[in-house]
Amino acid sequence: ARRAAWAVVQDVGPAPHTHADLLQHWLCHKLVPTAYHVVSQGLTPGLQTISRAELAAAVQSLRIFQASRFATLTVYTDSAYVMRVWETWKAGTPTWPGPAHQNSDLLQLFKEHCSASVTFVKVKAHVATEDFMNTDHAWQCLGNAAADTAAKQALASDLPTLKELSSHVEARLQEETEMLHEYLSFLLDLERADVVKGCSS
Repeated sequence: ARRAAWAVVQDVGPAPHTHADLLQHWLCHKLVPTAYHVVSQGLTPGLQTISRAELAAAVQSLRIFQASRFATLTVYTDSAYVMRVWETWKAGTPTWPGPAHQNSDLLQLFKEHCSASVTFVKVKAHVATEDFMNTDHAWQCLGNAAADTAAKQALASDLPTLKELSSHVEARLQEETEMLHEYLSFLLDLERADVVKGCSS
């Protein structure tokens, strides 16, 4: 079955003038700079879709901000869907974009936790590492890559449990199949016995 995960990373790095050095370190060693701290990650609740995973990350960002002492929050996301949700909230439009009926629980949480102190900014998705230095928002793109990596780690951590559950389901299905086969065989033998008895009479 398809699974989706999300992650929120916070930029706790130094002043912007040192970002170029950290980006170069990423390119050379393929390691996410420690300036990006994973503050939250997990599996997508409910229906497993990309839009829900993106929205879950946004909601978690809002919750973390609400519990913090920061005055403002800027959320960088590669999700066009989340951007439309935020713009809809900001405009006060009563109709949510996209599959609102599928995401009604998360949309309600977004509405409850969002505030005028929050700004969402769109960044490019899936920028190749070698292209980071050639973008206008290289540092934000790197943060997006860090979030993607953290989401994949969250998904990977669930795989052992998922595999174990799948094994139990497979074993149970095999057991029920064998029981059904025995039951059908019994009914067939019973029917044959009735036919033989009828012929003897």
